[in-house]
Amino acid sequence: MKINLNTVGLFLVLLLIMLVMIHKEVGKIVVFYREIFSLIFLALLLWQGFSKISHSLFNKRVIVEIFLLALFPLLLVTMALVDPMVNLYGDLLSVGVTAYDGYVDPRLYVLRNAVIYLPMVFYIAVRGLSTSEINKIAGVIVFFAPISIIVFMSQLSNHSVVYEFREMISGRNQIEYNTFVPCFTISVLSIFYLMELPYRKFKVFIKLALVGIFVFVIFFIFYSTSRQALILALIYVILFLIKELSPIMVVRNIFYYTVMFIACYYCVEWVNQNIGSNERLTERLGEGLTNSPRSKMIVEGVEKLDITSFFTGAGLTSVLVSGPHNDYVRWLQRVGFIFTFISFYPYFSAVIKSFVNYRYRKESVYLFILCANLFIIYNSMFGYPREDAYQSLWCFLGIAIWLGYVNFSRRKRIVDAEKSYPLVN
Repeated sequence: MKINLNTVGLFLVLLLIMLVMIHKEVGKIVVFYREIFSLIFLALLLWQGFSKISHSLFNKRVIVEIFLLALFPLLLVTMALVDPMVNLYGDLLSVGVTAYDGYVDPRLYVLRNAVIYLPMVFYIAVRGLSTSEINKIAGVIVFFAPISIIVFMSQLSNHSVVYEFREMISGRNQIEYNTFVPCFTISVLSIFYLMELPYRKFKVFIKLALVGIFVFVIFFIFYSTSRQALILALIYVILFLIKELSPIMVVRNIFYYTVMFIACYYCVEWVNQNIGSNERLTERLGEGLTNSPRSKMIVEGVEKLDITSFFTGAGLTSVLVSGPHNDYVRWLQRVGFIFTFISFYPYFSAVIKSFVNYRYRKESVYLFILCANLFIIYNSMFGYPREDAYQSLWCFLGIAIWLGYVNFSRRKRIVDAEKSYPLVN
């Protein structure tokens, strides 16, 4: 039986998503599993052949973005060769890189984070992604989310998962609200995207399942006290609800949305009555929203640079672990303004072009792609999503889906044109 390697490639993408969502448990078994996937995707990319690779990567609609995605790691290699090894914050790599016991060249660590998912990005760009395949990716993101959360809670201590949830709700344990929790905003996005699909079978069951998962995920985000995740999730919800402000779409899903929000409300009410209020949650979502020290840290981070290093950077390894808690500023500190612009441009471009396509074609898939790429743009204001074990996949997967869908749509138009105007011998 002949094996379709494109089908295998999609399966590997779905498998990688599931593994990253339970990263800590997988990392205990196979530390370098993401590197292994990277090599497999590189092999699948080369298997596509030179002709298909060149036609896909030199598509004028995406050539600038692909060129900059490939150029940035090469620039980092150049920076690594002349890195003065200045440390602006005095953090040791061993503080944050426990998986490798800290015994790794910091330059290689930064380079590895920049390239580890690029083979996947380029493979998906060349392979292409249809709407149905994007739907499968969204489906895995949604239906594996509760499993990921339960597995994460189970490894917090030797106590039961129910106990850990109770501790989280009461504010007595702290979840990784700046790294792990933000990933589930993509699950919220995928839920609202999947709610619109015209299911032929089991429509009510599927949509009620989506409602249940939404309540569970948003409950987890809320009581984790992750403000950045809660705000982004609300942005996704608002964008899709605004999109649905048409009589037909509102009537189609109004029952499910009503159940969603009523269930969320009564869950919080039940918690307040039976477990009590969470003082930490109240503080972080109250005065903590306006009194956050992040803006001060950002300003102090920029002030560490003189006018020359603003354009050249202080060195690739000048910020490794902590820093300004803002990825824009951290890359500014590392490589300067021009290289930082190069590194972020493809993501901003994907958002803008997806928005233009959505406004023109009114297809939900473009809004989904826009929001998926908004993930890195938004979360880079609060942390380092491209270097976080949980978040980095979503940063690269968002732009990979955009590139794959653009190339797939282009090929489909060519095929349709050939069918409409066949060549006459």
